[in-house]
Amino acid sequence: MNTIVEKTPLAHYQNIQYFLSESKWDPEDLNHHRLVLLQSNPATQTTKKGVLVIDDTSCKKWGVATQGVAFQYSSTEDKTVNSNVVVTSAYADKKKRYPLGMRPYLVEKDPLCKSYEVIFKTKLELAQELIEEALKKEILFSHILFDSWYFSNDFDRS
Repeated sequence: MNTIVEKTPLAHYQNIQYFLSESKWDPEDLNHHRLVLLQSNPATQTTKKGVLVIDDTSCKKWGVATQGVAFQYSSTEDKTVNSNVVVTSAYADKKKRYPLGMRPYLVEKDPLCKSYEVIFKTKLELAQELIEEALKKEILFSHILFDSWYFSNDFDRS
């Protein structure tokens, strides 16, 4: 966020922080409009020469008040730490690359899963959702790239 403030004349950190964290926008709707804009421009639209990239990443956390934080394996740290984890999809070709979608991963013992406000899904299930979403949104690509552990018998390759 510091970069946004540095590049925005007369911006104040607290105002930008409030705008980004408290604004009432639907992230799925915002992402949909972003992808429509990217697909409408020949310079940024997806092609069959590109690939769909599936990956998971984590962000180490020191507190416990943030939703989704749990003591879990962090690929970023290469060990078990207190962290948030997300599974992401991205498009890439020789000229461009950009994110497509994201799903937060919650451990099965997370209070949201225990209360059934959120149904527990494995990272493989979240990856499958992201692939299906890319296909539904008519994202063009020739192959799907992912870490070797995603290539398991549990992954639905239909």
